[in-house]
Amino acid sequence: MKTKSICLVIFLGFYSLCPAQSIKEQMMERQPDCRDILINASTVIPKLYAEKSFDSIRVAVSVMEQFCNRQSPDIFYIKTLLDIQQSLFRVSNFSSNGRFDTLLHTYIFTLRTLKNGGYSMGRYRYYSYSPSEDNFYALIKAWANDLLNGQQLNSSESFICNVLAGNFRNPEATLKANKEKYPEMYALLRKNYSHERSQLSGVATFVSGIWLPSGNLKILGTHPSLGFQLGGRGKSNELDLTMQFRFVNTPGKYYVSRNDSLYALNHFFGGYIGLDYSHYFIHSTNFEMGVIGGVGYDGFDIIDPQKNDHSNDYLKPFSIGSLNLNAGIRVNYFFNPRFFIGIAAKYNGIDYGNKKGSSMSGHPVSIDFIIGR
Repeated sequence: MKTKSICLVIFLGFYSLCPAQSIKEQMMERQPDCRDILINASTVIPKLYAEKSFDSIRVAVSVMEQFCNRQSPDIFYIKTLLDIQQSLFRVSNFSSNGRFDTLLHTYIFTLRTLKNGGYSMGRYRYYSYSPSEDNFYALIKAWANDLLNGQQLNSSESFICNVLAGNFRNPEATLKANKEKYPEMYALLRKNYSHERSQLSGVATFVSGIWLPSGNLKILGTHPSLGFQLGGRGKSNELDLTMQFRFVNTPGKYYVSRNDSLYALNHFFGGYIGLDYSHYFIHSTNFEMGVIGGVGYDGFDIIDPQKNDHSNDYLKPFSIGSLNLNAGIRVNYFFNPRFFIGIAAKYNGIDYGNKKGSSMSGHPVSIDFIIGR
């Protein structure tokens, strides 16, 4: 009986220590994060691929998805190759969440960065890739090449494997030049364009054009213009702050009245600043057309302010201005979802305030050529 009591005391003492020890271990235990998983994957998955253990790779991918964002590019590339390997690939897999854009641009950027030693400056941040990532992408390239050389692939699978093998320097340009060879991928590219263009985005454009006066404004002559626009847009609507400058002196003289005297001048430097609204009612993958309307201030200087030595102070004020209400048609052609060229033709309503001088009212036509993104 005494022996049993001693054993029971020892057991209870040992049991009472276990929870404290277990809690300490749990508190100190390191939980793997996504980077840990990807580092391990760079050694585990190549070994599994060498053994052709594709079902085991599928398990490894599921672990990666558990600890990392399912849209992680690394997971996406491996899973795509695995789907092709096991005849499970579907083009619809690329239809959402920017996966197609990731294949066309992110992957090629990564390969170039790795080729440059793992360092590169992207648009918004500095990129640095580790040796484990280098190993991971070496596996992707090798696997893609093996599929190209040893498996019957359809056109879409062939295109994807060529991209992942690094055989296309510019996958997007390759698709455009070979749309008959890769019809499903090209259709996906066009769909991707349409989707991207329907998103809200900023707009910055350079504008060059010509100002063609009518009515009494003909006295001022025709003038070239240069300017820019900054704004934002969605699929059908765009709002821009527009600033344009017009130059070249008038072909003849115009008259201004100052202090009850008329003065004949021909200096002209002016422009327009205002808000322009465009509504596009015709859309295609590369083309859009719509109406444009704007309101702003329109004016010009009658002398060069930079050359004024106060000898011309009798001509003050040195500028003549007017409200400008305008409307017209705008057409844009897109080379990709952001870069485009366009043309806008507008009919302007202007009445420059030039009391007792030359009448300057009319409806000039402005034709502007636009390039931007």
